[in-house]
Amino acid sequence: MLDRAKFTETLESVAEIIRTAPEPMTEEEILSYFTDMDLNEEQKGLVFTYLTTPHEEEKTSPQESTPPQGDTSPQENGEEEIQVSPVLQMYLDELSELPAYTEAEEDQFYRKLAAGDATVVKSLADCWLGRVLEIAKKHRDAKATLEDLIQEGNMGLFLKLQELLGSKSQIDFRSLLSDTIEKSMWDFIVENGEIEEEGNGVVGKMSLVQEAKKLLEEQRGRGVTTQELSDYTKMPVEELQGVLDLIEKANRP
Repeated sequence: MLDRAKFTETLESVAEIIRTAPEPMTEEEILSYFTDMDLNEEQKGLVFTYLTTPHEEEKTSPQESTPPQGDTSPQENGEEEIQVSPVLQMYLDELSELPAYTEAEEDQFYRKLAAGDATVVKSLADCWLGRVLEIAKKHRDAKATLEDLIQEGNMGLFLKLQELLGSKSQIDFRSLLSDTIEKSMWDFIVENGEIEEEGNGVVGKMSLVQEAKKLLEEQRGRGVTTQELSDYTKMPVEELQGVLDLIEKANRP
């Protein structure tokens, strides 16, 4: 039986190795870290898929970092354009090749997942990879790269799908997975101190607190205390209270 704690720890460790590796790792190199876990072929495929999501590239000089004309991807609704690195472009190309499933087909996948059918995990991952990208785009006021946020979101998605496999759950899978992905990204942003401190710093902190408050309330089914919010955002209570006051003023008619 798979030791989930050991598996999660190994998955996170290998993700960090891939994140800092100067060159992409081969499938054989990645899976060598899991040889003592007796993974089946389906699990090996999932591990490789998730661990080969984009990771941050080495910084380049201003001249080198200037993308060719057209090497940007505009966000929807006229938002700021996104510079597309070669690695991110590979991810976007992969998304364009994924199969399209109907809502009814996706619901059927959730039922099979809860019943213990591991063969639908890859199909559900395909359903969600594009949504992970859209969620990552919302956090443009953080200094974390889009590639890092995508990787963290996919990691959270992968672990949650493994957790739900055979769970017999009858829940709102879409909301749960969306919250899981969002939390994975926020945890990365908070733990790595990736919130802008200048310029739009106040706006970034207000956005962080609002999103964190919404997520915690949805997860716990109740309002959250200032201390709970402080513990989650790693923000001192005094500073947090000041941000909450600003949010309250901004929301006044």
